[in-house]
Amino acid sequence: MRLGAENSGYYFFVVSFLLLLTSLSSLGLNNSVLKEVSISSGNFKRITDIFLKSIVLILFASLALMVFIYCYILIANKFNFSHYIIQSYYGTILLSLFPFTLMFFLASFFQAFNNKYLLWSMIMMNLGYQLIMIILIFLFDLNSLDSIFYSFNFSVFFIVFVSCVFCFKWIPISFSFNHLISFKSLLVLSYPMMLAHIVSQINNFSGQFLISLYSSSSDISFFSVLVRISILMGFIFTAIAKVVTPKFALLYKENKIKQLQSLVTFSNRILFFLSFCFFVFIFVFGKWLLSFFGQEFVDLNVALNIVIFGQFLACITGLSVFILQMTGGEKVVRNSIIISTIISLTVGLMLIPKNPIYGAVIMTTLNLILMNVVCCYKVYTRTNIKAFSLI
Repeated sequence: MRLGAENSGYYFFVVSFLLLLTSLSSLGLNNSVLKEVSISSGNFKRITDIFLKSIVLILFASLALMVFIYCYILIANKFNFSHYIIQSYYGTILLSLFPFTLMFFLASFFQAFNNKYLLWSMIMMNLGYQLIMIILIFLFDLNSLDSIFYSFNFSVFFIVFVSCVFCFKWIPISFSFNHLISFKSLLVLSYPMMLAHIVSQINNFSGQFLISLYSSSSDISFFSVLVRISILMGFIFTAIAKVVTPKFALLYKENKIKQLQSLVTFSNRILFFLSFCFFVFIFVFGKWLLSFFGQEFVDLNVALNIVIFGQFLACITGLSVFILQMTGGEKVVRNSIIISTIISLTVGLMLIPKNPIYGAVIMTTLNLILMNVVCCYKVYTRTNIKAFSLI
């Protein structure tokens, strides 16, 4: 099955738009629940309260956002200012919004239990629905964009269903509120992270959105493929971050700063070595990797090198973001993301109209570097922890 660059661009745009919407519908609860459950130390009554009330909040936020999107479509059709891709596939967006949001929330919830459910958290976050999609595509020889979106919806629903079954089987969660934490308290905890998440996703989505305004869906596909190849390196970072992030919160709560610095240093060594290996591999074999997507992608090797350079820097400095989030620096992360996004978006608005793909690549890379460098500096000034220490 081969969709081609144009249809692939539609698919990548819709998924990226959904990720942007989940930053709104999740209300920032993913990271706040990760932090709160990590430090709850087996208090399952409190964990139950956090879990159930978070799902209720996500449900209502998703429903409100679905109503807003539907109203936007109606008004946009009437006054003829709708976006052509959103207009074509808003049904898929509305149908999958809540389960897609819930999938990432459950992944963060499982992650909070340290190594116990880490594998399932990683499957949900990175591989689960995509693997099921691949199986369905080859099993039923799906060759149209509509059928791809059907497989996407089925895969997301399936992963969420299985995750909910595992959740109630593995973790002693009841179906009743314990009134140990209020809805308001959850929202207060999640608010700074919600703003950071929204701005971060705006930055991630802005490259594809600006390309859709100034160029074709084929260029969206080209840019998306570059990002997804670079994310191969990001899998290493995600795996290590999922292991150590709950420990950051726990060690900081117990005021074990030396142990926290040792954990950060050890994690950085692993990240640097593995990320560098991936960086060299993609740099050397970039054209070969791009050829899997079609010969028209091979000419983008230089752009790929720029993206993986930014991803490499993000991998070796990215723990600073999680350290801040787990040590009370949520507002610092939010401000850092806002500043870096404003700067990178300004650059993108200047470059993308002239050269869509390279403009988006430079914008994305610049944002990654700025955000992580600022966060590394803020970690040191706030906690005296060297977030980029290797020795």
